[in-house]
Amino acid sequence: MTELYNCHVLQRTKVAASRHLPASVLSKPRPWDPSQDSWLLFQRRVETYTAKYQALWETVAAKTPCPGPAISPSDKVKREAQATRQMQEIKGRLQHYPPSPQKREPWRDALLDAARAMARTSLGLPDAGLELFFTRAGVEATRQFVCEAKAFDPNIDDASLLQALRNLWVIHCIQLLLEKEMSLSPAILGYSLLYPWTDNYLDDTRVPGRSKLEFGDWLEERLRGFLITPRSSHAAQVGRLVSLIETCFPRGDFEAVYLSLRAIHRAQMASLEQQQPWRPLDPRELLRTTIRKGGTSVLADAYLVAGQLGEREADFMFGYGVLLQLMDDLQDVQNDLANGHATLFAWQAGARLDAVTAKFWSFAQAVLWSSGCFQMPKFHPIKALIEESCKLLVLQAVARNHGCYSSSFTTELETCSPFSFTFLRNQETSFGQECKKIAGLLKRRQRIDSAFDVLA
Repeated sequence: MTELYNCHVLQRTKVAASRHLPASVLSKPRPWDPSQDSWLLFQRRVETYTAKYQALWETVAAKTPCPGPAISPSDKVKREAQATRQMQEIKGRLQHYPPSPQKREPWRDALLDAARAMARTSLGLPDAGLELFFTRAGVEATRQFVCEAKAFDPNIDDASLLQALRNLWVIHCIQLLLEKEMSLSPAILGYSLLYPWTDNYLDDTRVPGRSKLEFGDWLEERLRGFLITPRSSHAAQVGRLVSLIETCFPRGDFEAVYLSLRAIHRAQMASLEQQQPWRPLDPRELLRTTIRKGGTSVLADAYLVAGQLGEREADFMFGYGVLLQLMDDLQDVQNDLANGHATLFAWQAGARLDAVTAKFWSFAQAVLWSSGCFQMPKFHPIKALIEESCKLLVLQAVARNHGCYSSSFTTELETCSPFSFTFLRNQETSFGQECKKIAGLLKRRQRIDSAFDVLA
């Protein structure tokens, strides 16, 4: 009954009016059901988390980050040469993908060892965290995911598959934090595939606004448990993905799982406002929208791992989701600018991104290390791995978008980067080109449809 509870209906009415659609079509009242009390309580929790991380963002320092000790130019040259050799080794292994299924398991083990060695020696990622994350169980879950995703939709493209896999790898981090085995379940498969099936649909500028809102209404009811006939083949596929979650979590026993799914869906629908470049932006509302979308996304991940969460666990997972959302927005700033999508980074790209990027790094530090949860030493390796991975992504984003930053800012960050920013920019371009060549070669030689088939 708060503003957030009515947010979705209000937005539908606004967008309907802007397109001269009858608001009655888009604002039908929903029947009350007993679970509505639980939904309102859950929404209040989301608002509490949102307010907490909004306050944290607004209070953390925006000083130029120094995410590590200075690395001399000569050491950078050595690291770059080493990274180039290791990349060549990995590319060589990919080119010699065995045609015999019996030889593929040892081949994957060798590829895993090569990737772990590069992450440790060239990228400087902490060994203890790598040993936890880069395991045969993790590789097997990834392999199984690729097989199941392609069975679900044989036409899934590599970009969508990678998008879904990124969520699986976030879930692996959550499984380690919650002391669960790294594995794949039908629920995790279903939720991870919902990313390309919902996010990409809602972000597609070719899809009319009315179609997006009608799809959102249908999915809202489906997540509430109503078996409403889907209006399109796309919605039918989404319904199948929700069914995968229902096979693992009976609604009567795991109410919070479905409340979290409804929360991320509401946040996704609210973020449609970010696709309206003609609308004047309220910076604080943009921040709240970003926080809700990121926080509820990983909160749902965690519920799908554990079924139930303690309050401190849920709080941390929400903050972790905000961190990842901001990281994605920083990485995607150029695409968002090109598509007219408003994010905290794209909105400020007309000036310099020094302050907002510095603020992000301070925020990430606070989320990972200032929480009252997961403080025991046994959790430090995986949190340190997350921190170092974020550091590398920040350095990569600044190197790629150096024109958006002051020279003093880029110089200070480049000082502590394991590679020169010129190397990072060139390597990103050449690596992408090499991956395309290898994928094409494998497709011709092995008669595979996707580069990810080497994992299947």
